[in-house]
Amino acid sequence: MIKRTGLLYLALIYLLIPFSSFADSKIKSDSINKATHKQEYLAKVKRLGLPYDEDFYYKYKVNLNKISELAKLGVNVKKDFLNTEQHYVEGNTLIAETVVKGTVLKLEYDTSRIAQYHSIYTVQVEEAYSGEPFRQIKIYLMSGKFGDNYISVSADPKIKVGDELLLFLLPFDYEEIEENKAKGFLNSFVTFPPFHPENFVVMEAFRIEGDKIYKDNDLKVGKLNRKEAKLKNIIKINDRKNFYSTRFLN
Repeated sequence: MIKRTGLLYLALIYLLIPFSSFADSKIKSDSINKATHKQEYLAKVKRLGLPYDEDFYYKYKVNLNKISELAKLGVNVKKDFLNTEQHYVEGNTLIAETVVKGTVLKLEYDTSRIAQYHSIYTVQVEEAYSGEPFRQIKIYLMSGKFGDNYISVSADPKIKVGDELLLFLLPFDYEEIEENKAKGFLNSFVTFPPFHPENFVVMEAFRIEGDKIYKDNDLKVGKLNRKEAKLKNIIKINDRKNFYSTRFLN
């Protein structure tokens, strides 16, 4: 069984759940070139002695120039910030491409035996904290009906129709899917959903009940208004949109 905690879960995402990374088109023409930018960044990761693999921070666009400011908001980048129960929301905010609040409207299944994702949820978005402001999105989980059976992946959050959720999402990256197949990380015959900008992989989901937020094991992780204020500040400080034009020299 796959444990859905910290670095192990992110390793699952890294290899099996493709997402947008550092495409050339995302590097501004007036910024430094891609190779130099990454070299400077990885050198800073080494100087800081951070706990995760150095490529992890670059792939998730963590702003290493803002470590002190992020620590004040509950994300201590110098430690294993994804395994801190008091700051689950804050840690996931830092590395998610898209963060939204919404309600699950519908569940559909892809029962094909060669599909990578079997559960497809339609979500009505109430608020988009980061990413594009879509009114509805589809989110995908590997768990679901599999032929005549049901496959359950412990790395997947438990989601039901009617749930109000705080969602931390990654988009599909089809170039990376093909790269992973070529490297043997994925079987060549495995199928993925067709491209659509409103399609996402679920990195983490927290259930909202009244003014409180819970993990799917009913662990309360905080009050909604306080966590919302923090995640908005984390998104602003981390400034993912300008990651590739930011220098990381000191």
